[in-house]
Amino acid sequence: LRARIHKLESAMQKVPAKAKLMEQLRQRAAKRFASAASAGGDKHEDEGMVKHLGVTVVIAACKFDEFSSSAEAKLKRTMGRCLRFLAHVNGASLLYVSKDDKQSVNNFRALLTHYLFKGPQPAAKSKQADHLQHMLIPAGSDSLKDIGMPLRPEEMTQLPSPLDAWRKKWEEDFDKTPVIKAGPEAVQELDPKGQYKEWQVDTALVQKEQDLKLYLSSQQQEKDKAETAKKPLARSASTKAAPKR
Repeated sequence: LRARIHKLESAMQKVPAKAKLMEQLRQRAAKRFASAASAGGDKHEDEGMVKHLGVTVVIAACKFDEFSSSAEAKLKRTMGRCLRFLAHVNGASLLYVSKDDKQSVNNFRALLTHYLFKGPQPAAKSKQADHLQHMLIPAGSDSLKDIGMPLRPEEMTQLPSPLDAWRKKWEEDFDKTPVIKAGPEAVQELDPKGQYKEWQVDTALVQKEQDLKLYLSSQQQEKDKAETAKKPLARSASTKAAPKR
């Protein structure tokens, strides 16, 4: 997402009227982030560690009920703290959602209503940071102090960044995670065993992919027709311009 935004920003900087748009959006996001903190103020206490994207990001961790029923408390704690850190340093909101938990669904709806339709801003007191429950962390309501450190201080100093420390903590409790790089290459299959299929979502995705292929095909056909129509005109123009012998 950050790589995509950087690409868009580079394109906008070529247009004078839009050259400063992304920076203005980041500044607005920083103000909103600070205002959401329980203490309020012009700046959040962790502002120096937060890299605002300029666009609203909500991390919705779905199927918490399934994870909760099978995972130990230690794994739930690691999962929650890792997600809290990632959301916080990127200026994002985080929540756990289960389809059978009405309150978590209502939290999700309220958060989207706030961002999409300028509904009421979630209050800092609505924060739910218990990793054993359905967490709700509106952007700006968390802090690195509350999240804590993933490793002992002497271990932290041996790693390049806090993100690497959280990755190490994750891999100690779960398993090694591949490094996913942004780019046009194929994205790694995240559900190779098909354990988390959802018929309605999968069907809609297939339909959207087919619609996209048809659209791209029609666009290419129109482009080919336009290029074919130009060729006779070009030959005619060159014939007329040829000098007589």
